[in-house]
Amino acid sequence: MEKLILLSLLSTLIMACNSNKKTDLGEDLRKQHEENLRKFDSMHSGELTKEQKRERDNLAGFAGKAPVFYQTDSAQNVITPLPDSISEKMQKSAVPDKRKQ
Repeated sequence: MEKLILLSLLSTLIMACNSNKKTDLGEDLRKQHEENLRKFDSMHSGELTKEQKRERDNLAGFAGKAPVFYQTDSAQNVITPLPDSISEKMQKSAVPDKRKQ
């Protein structure tokens, strides 16, 4: 019985500690984001252009003094050409179309 009570108290304590860490992490991330926005705004004095507003919305952080932005890459936009040796092997191993003959 004592072991059960001790185990339940220990598990409750561990859960309470973990929930505090999550709150601290969220707060730290929020503060870091606000600081990054202040840095970005200090780089651009006055009214922001449409391009600068778009960049501010996509601000991921800073690498040193340079701003870093979130980007999306579409697989349709990425074209990786095959090396010539692979292209030649593919052409040689292609089965000829008998309908054309």
